[in-house]
Amino acid sequence: MISMPALVAIVGAGVVGTVVALSVASRAPEGAAAPNRTIPLPASSAGQRVVQADGRVDTPAPAASQPALALKSRAAAVGASAALFSVPPPPPKVQARAMPAQVLVPVPPLLPFKYLGQMDEGGRAALFVGIGDRSLSLRVGDVVDGRYRLEAVKPGAAEFTFLPMAAKQTLTFGTGP
Repeated sequence: MISMPALVAIVGAGVVGTVVALSVASRAPEGAAAPNRTIPLPASSAGQRVVQADGRVDTPAPAASQPALALKSRAAAVGASAALFSVPPPPPKVQARAMPAQVLVPVPPLLPFKYLGQMDEGGRAALFVGIGDRSLSLRVGDVVDGRYRLEAVKPGAAEFTFLPMAAKQTLTFGTGP
């Protein structure tokens, strides 16, 4: 029995010999393109008889007459390997679709007032509000900081106008007991 290292050495030598033989055989003279070559199948099954289940005996055709592998010429093989490492072309540019223009409608800021209370003096309502750390007493038509005008006081709500945008805003509150 052959040891494993010896078997590996024998098989390796056989592979190296085959590669060298194919390399030498495929060389063409300088300037001439190498013709396509074919390698026949091994003739291991040539001449063997095959007995079918029905008792017929077949003899297959010799495998040497059927080429199994066609080798490309060296020029064709070099051209294919050069394309292997080439850079693919960049993808086509995609044009951006025009988006419909969005119309931004300005929105007034939230009311800065906190409801503190209200009082009715001789038919004129007074509204007490807090803004920041200040307390104010407002009547209809009063302007606060040049930005807000009190338009009306109703039960449970006060209407203001944000003057820079002429936008109406409502401050709601409970009516109390």
